[in-house]
Amino acid sequence: MSEAIQSEAVESGELARGAFPKWFILTAGAILAITGIAKIWTGLGNSKFLAVVDPIIGIKFGQLMLAAGVAEIAIAAVCFFSKRQTLAHGLVAWMSTNFVVYRFGLWWMNWKSPCGCLGN
Repeated sequence: MSEAIQSEAVESGELARGAFPKWFILTAGAILAITGIAKIWTGLGNSKFLAVVDPIIGIKFGQLMLAAGVAEIAIAAVCFFSKRQTLAHGLVAWMSTNFVVYRFGLWWMNWKSPCGCLGN
């Protein structure tokens, strides 16, 4: 890109708009990596709530936390290392939708969590 075109693009905000999706992906990746590590750490713990069976998925919370943590770290890796922004956006949207649908399902069932550490 020549200097004249580049300076015109910067003035019009064209490059700034192009940078937002990349920053979104990196931020989402960082959040997913941190929460994924926390979920794996929690899933490997020995709290008694980890033995409770999840009412929607039907597996123990400990196994669910491990699976969700691994999925979050895998998506974070795509966000950090893949050049395919559409894939990263799609995976973040997919995971976010899963969280919303899961929480909606718990609300719909009027399920009360076994401990306050599950986001309530």
